[in-house]
Amino acid sequence: MQRAEHDDRRPDPGRHEVSVGEPHTSAAGAEAIVTTMTRSLDALGPVRTGRTLLRINQPEGFDCPGCAWPDPAPDERKRAEFCENGAKAVAEEATRSGPIAGSSPSTPWPT
Repeated sequence: MQRAEHDDRRPDPGRHEVSVGEPHTSAAGAEAIVTTMTRSLDALGPVRTGRTLLRINQPEGFDCPGCAWPDPAPDERKRAEFCENGAKAVAEEATRSGPIAGSSPSTPWPT
């Protein structure tokens, strides 16, 4: 087997300038919170949004459909124990909008 010669016209994917700094202290910023709330309010309305989001990953609630993290102990959970993607997934599943006429389980859901 012949070895391919290096092509200088293409950058080497292993050569990157990397900057290292202090780790972030939170995963969500203002933009993530606004996006999550906008999608949830559009899909569920204000009352259902509050009731639903406050039950995600709670002992008296339900597990987030997109969460792969282990559940913290009940006394260690925060009231908002979910991420942006989890909240958006729950909003899509809990929406009052029904299936589109003529759709089937194999029909892609519009975004």
